[in-house]
Amino acid sequence: MRKTILKQPTAAQLAVTIAATAAPLMSAYKTDLDIDAEWIRENPGRPFVHVTRETGTELYELPQVAELVRDELRPHIFGRARPSVIYRQVSDLMKGQLREHARHVFIYDGDALRTCELADASRDYDDALTAATAAAERQRRAA
Repeated sequence: MRKTILKQPTAAQLAVTIAATAAPLMSAYKTDLDIDAEWIRENPGRPFVHVTRETGTELYELPQVAELVRDELRPHIFGRARPSVIYRQVSDLMKGQLREHARHVFIYDGDALRTCELADASRDYDDALTAATAAAERQRRAA
């Protein structure tokens, strides 16, 4: 079930709301919330999924068409990978490992912050990836 928490929030409102909900659910790595807040401030309006685990958080940006059109290598974990690969790994992670560890899930679509189940966020992420991939292919063909 989805529930709207904030409509048209500022970056500060997003960060404060997420931290207030997530911190009590975490037993370790609460500094992840500072890193999340910094990413939110640096990427205003950018859609994301935020997952709270007992030992930290995960913040995943929703797939972006421009990045898929370029599909250039970028830093990832201990190396470099293309956005198309990174986005697919995030999708797989949301369906697998995170299922057992997610304590709370937010999704921000660029307009509203909502709480939801991980399965809902995973579907939204996959829908965004499918749409962005198709749009990127159309742009590449048109170029």
